[in-house]
Amino acid sequence: MAIGEDFALYDGQVWALKSSEDGTIAIHQGSEMRTLTLNKSGDKAILTEADKELAVRSSKSTDLKNRKVGQTDVSKDFFREDQVLLQGVFLPKEAMPSTITIIYNHAFSEEQLQFTGDVDEKGLFKVIFPLDYPQEVMVRIGNAFFTYFSKPSAKQIMVVDERSFGSGQATWTQVKKHRLHGRFGCRK
Repeated sequence: MAIGEDFALYDGQVWALKSSEDGTIAIHQGSEMRTLTLNKSGDKAILTEADKELAVRSSKSTDLKNRKVGQTDVSKDFFREDQVLLQGVFLPKEAMPSTITIIYNHAFSEEQLQFTGDVDEKGLFKVIFPLDYPQEVMVRIGNAFFTYFSKPSAKQIMVVDERSFGSGQATWTQVKKHRLHGRFGCRK
């Protein structure tokens, strides 16, 4: 869950923010309305919608060392051609880019596939791309260049803060160097 001035990122989708008062958040998408409640107790916060409860943080995690990797079972997702819906918001360092690009290696050909989506003046983006099996995909938006894991039929949402990235080529060189060291058990 992330809340902007007039939108909210929730449940894998971008919603229009109708109101946000006294811990109650009203969001809508077309004719669908949802009401969320945010209850705080000390340092902990719980977001509630009907019978669903979700623990939330007040800020994003910046420590990637403690994230658990490889605990998602994707065995049923191989060779299941379907589309991925990626939506989110881009927070620019300076100028707002006009597009987001998704790039990934296609297993059955010797090429990389690229798909592009528009970024609006508020930084909201949406891109739909086909995927045959779970894999890492590259994302390029503004000076942000990174990889993330996706799978067929996924509805994914993210906030991309350009200030947390270096320059495009330098960042990619660091990512490749880091992944090589991590993949082959080398330590710095």
